[in-house]
Amino acid sequence: MGIRKKTQVSIIAILRDNEFIPNPSSEYVFQKGDTCVVIGKPERFKDFLAIIR
Repeated sequence: MGIRKKTQVSIIAILRDNEFIPNPSSEYVFQKGDTCVVIGKPERFKDFLAIIR
């Protein structure tokens, strides 16, 4: 998906059903209800949200 290249926001972890998944691979498949832990410049979060929604 190239999220980091497109948005300059990095996903550092996923929370799914009380499971902590650190440093998910680029092949990770998001599921409804996943919570993303991200870092990046706040002004780029809008771009990130547009891609993952």
